[in-house]
Amino acid sequence: RAYFITAGIAGTSPDTGTLGFAAWARWLVDFDLGHHVLPEEAPEIPHGYLPMDDAGTNVYRLNEKLVRKAYELTKDLKLTDSEDAIANRAKYPQQVGKKPFVAMCDTVTGDNFWGGKKMSQRAEYIMGLKTQNQGRYCTTQMEDNATATVLARHGYLQRYLSVRTASDFDQPYPGQTVEDVLTNFPGFVPAVANAYAAASTVADHLLKQNT
Repeated sequence: RAYFITAGIAGTSPDTGTLGFAAWARWLVDFDLGHHVLPEEAPEIPHGYLPMDDAGTNVYRLNEKLVRKAYELTKDLKLTDSEDAIANRAKYPQQVGKKPFVAMCDTVTGDNFWGGKKMSQRAEYIMGLKTQNQGRYCTTQMEDNATATVLARHGYLQRYLSVRTASDFDQPYPGQTVEDVLTNFPGFVPAVANAYAAASTVADHLLKQNT
C-alpha cells in the first residue's frame, strides 16, 4: 500500500518553467545513455546525439492517473518566491510576468551538470526521441531514473511520483556566461520550500486515503 514521492530541486528551461515552479513528471528520460558527439565534428547527427539500444532504464512513463491527481491537488497552491528569483527571472525576455506555478511536464536525468541553450535543445530532442514526442522537457535532475528503476523491479513504479522545483535556469540570460549560470542557484530558497509544499500536500492526501 506504500507510495513513493521524490521531491527535489532541478534546473529548468526559461522557455518552459520558471524559478520556484513545481513540475509533476509523467515521463522520466535518461539524458546520458546514448552516444554524444560534438555537433561541429558530426553536423549530420541531430543535436550531437545518437540513441543506443534500450537498456530497460532509459525511459519510464509514470502512472498518468496518479500524476494528474497530484497535479489537481496542488495546482492552486500558493507557492513561495524570493527577491533573488524575481531579479534573476527579470533578465530573461521570455520570463516577463512569470511567477512560480504548478505544472505537469517531464524530466531528464543525467550524471553531469550541464548548461547552455544548445544543451537545453539537446534535452528537448532526447525527450522527444525517447517518448515518441509525447513528453515535454521542463526539468533536469540527477536521480529519478535510478529511483524508478529500483521501484519498477519491485513492482512499485505505478505508485511513484516525482515533483521537481526549479532552483536555476539551464541556460544563461543575455550577457551571462554559461560558467556563471552553472554556479548560481537564484531560485534555491523558493524551490526547496515549494518542493516540500507540493509533496507534503499529496502525501497528506494519500495517507488519509490509506487509513
